[in-house]
Amino acid sequence: MIDKKSLILENIIREYLKTPEPIGSEQLKTKLHIKISSSTIRSYFKKLEDGGFLMQIHISSGRIPTNSALKSYWKSILVPLNNINISSVDNLKESAEDENIFFIAKFIKENNLVETINVRDKYLLLIFSEGEVVVEYSNALERFLQGLLGLDLNDLKQICNQVGAFNLSKKIDDFLSDEIQRAGERELLEMYHNEMVDERFFLNSIDGSLIDRVENGLNFISKEYMLIKQDALIEERKAKLISIGHLSRDFENFFNKAVKV
Repeated sequence: MIDKKSLILENIIREYLKTPEPIGSEQLKTKLHIKISSSTIRSYFKKLEDGGFLMQIHISSGRIPTNSALKSYWKSILVPLNNINISSVDNLKESAEDENIFFIAKFIKENNLVETINVRDKYLLLIFSEGEVVVEYSNALERFLQGLLGLDLNDLKQICNQVGAFNLSKKIDDFLSDEIQRAGERELLEMYHNEMVDERFFLNSIDGSLIDRVENGLNFISKEYMLIKQDALIEERKAKLISIGHLSRDFENFFNKAVKV
């Protein structure tokens, strides 16, 4: 059973995510489903403040959660990440604008490496289930690719980046021409203007290449911002989804709005 201190902290965070404004004891009292006095709530406020979970911006104001408290909250709410089923791209875009969260989604085309053909030790012809790619021949590359027959094009590109086969990765990239959807660029611009992320991160986020550079999961990319990467089904199509925003953004509401029918 959750203790009163944890209950108060959780409810402060939930109320703060809605506004975000400092939360006072009287305001919180109306939200709690337990009998507790305002003075008792203020006593818990002090304990949570001493523990580094709450802070008071002005002496006469209520409390707000610290970044540390928000990080712990999001870990408890969002981890482990599940695949998300989104019925409409429009829902996703509308939710991103409403909650001021940046997202970028890349739709995955299923396309497997079927065969490699050595052309006079000069070129390698890579036959995929949909299309072909020609690269310069090397014995090492031929042996490398022979072990990857049947692999999807997107997975092959990721492996190429991991082992340093960047020329082949670039060929695959040109061949892929993935469909990208994005929205909520204001949040990304604010991060960049406030120097929370560097130029490379900003550009990779905009063009979608960041999707291939980070692993699935919850990542805190600065003291104030977080990134979530997960598999998604968007309009019945497989996709990779990245969501980025300030810790005070309501990510839970963002996802709930995005999946509504």
